[in-house]
Amino acid sequence: MAKEPTRDELAAAVETCACFQLRRASRSVTQLYDAALQPTGLRSTQFVLLAVLRIEEPVGLTRLAQALGLERSTLARNLLPLEKSGLVERQEAEQGRGSVLRLPPAGRRALADATPRWAAVQQAFELEFGAKRWETLRKRLHEAVDTTRRV
Repeated sequence: MAKEPTRDELAAAVETCACFQLRRASRSVTQLYDAALQPTGLRSTQFVLLAVLRIEEPVGLTRLAQALGLERSTLARNLLPLEKSGLVERQEAEQGRGSVLRLPPAGRRALADATPRWAAVQQAFELEFGAKRWETLRKRLHEAVDTTRRV
């Protein structure tokens, strides 16, 4: 059996754990954006999903999952409430090759309603955090994603 870690070793592990620290920051930022978007009925994850879908449409599930950095099964679960509420629609792809996702008018309206609220919270975050610091962190987060793909 391995030696039981000391309290100091565990404290150091928690403080330096990339997974924990990134998830902690993610939860905090998610709460901020979710609160700003709450009047629209969208969560921050749904806003980004709709935005990427609008950029890529028509798009298949696999390509959309890749663009969002999600597993297909996770994306499929996240799409269900958006499809049920009429914000996303699934159509047969041309030449009968599966289905593609599109934003119907209701989805476009929801995205249009949410975008100014997203922009306001984004501006407030950058003002408080610092635009240059955010740009640097954003680049480092991309590097962290790339690192996890190599490890």
